[in-house]
Amino acid sequence: MHRRRFIAGLAASCLGLPSALAAPDAPAARERLTLLLPVPEGGSLALLGHSLAECLGDANVASLLTPKWTSAPLAITRFIDEYSAHSDALLLGGSGLVGSTIVAQQATSLADLAPVARLTTEYAACAVRTDSPFATLGDLLTALRQSPERFSFCGSSRGSADHILAAMIARYAGVPARHLRYQPYVGGVGAIEAVVRGEQDCICAGLGEVRNHLVAGRLRLLGLSAPQRLPGVPVATFVEQGLDIELSNWRGVFAPPGIGAEALNRHIQLMNETVDGAAWKATLFRYNWTGDYLAGPAFGEFVHRDTLRMRDQLTQLGL
Repeated sequence: MHRRRFIAGLAASCLGLPSALAAPDAPAARERLTLLLPVPEGGSLALLGHSLAECLGDANVASLLTPKWTSAPLAITRFIDEYSAHSDALLLGGSGLVGSTIVAQQATSLADLAPVARLTTEYAACAVRTDSPFATLGDLLTALRQSPERFSFCGSSRGSADHILAAMIARYAGVPARHLRYQPYVGGVGAIEAVVRGEQDCICAGLGEVRNHLVAGRLRLLGLSAPQRLPGVPVATFVEQGLDIELSNWRGVFAPPGIGAEALNRHIQLMNETVDGAAWKATLFRYNWTGDYLAGPAFGEFVHRDTLRMRDQLTQLGL
């Protein structure tokens, strides 16, 4: 029992007042959560973290933390070491973490965590600075074919959806993965600025991550990995432009191992309520995210299958 509640109940009984402890049927207050980001502020996963915290509200979220973990894959190990059995902590993660742990050959993975819910799916974009000499996707492919050693992609960690998209585009230009120039940025942070400054030629990133920069005229979108055009996005998909590329990046939340079924079910119920709310639906629309919701054991099975799929995909691409 919480010490303050015990003292309050004891005082009430001594004074002959009604005690909160005399109402055993009253529902227990939910713990306020600590949401943890495995990557620095500024990327797509951080954007999801802030959006989720805003929709959950102060009543449910105590803090949104970005621990100084040295890499995204290592964040999973540290989360297990530091938060096991903590029922008030959730880690944000997604397919980027799945791929980066495979490439890093790390023993721990998202499959070692307690699956709470998949919240979003987002398509990947390929963009260049506004004054880039590559006005179209065709221009970019031509440059890759002619001088692959002089063309550079950038995005999130190696093994992420960004990295995979760059390798897929390069493959259509006849450039094998071993000749692909790809500069990873942890969580994608700093990649956009590198392209705008001319230090990198092309960024591969989630559409929500580059959206504001497109509107501001800092970036030009060349292609999108969706199966069909998205509302409000004035660019052809890769498929429309003759490249058989469809790629999405799912993201969700995980609890640490050892928290128990009751605590895990509370987290799932909270996510159920959140995704049904108007604030969350407005967030999905704002960032062109797909609300591909999946919770509990079904989400855990999906993570297992997706890990196997990504391992095969990374192998086929030579990454």
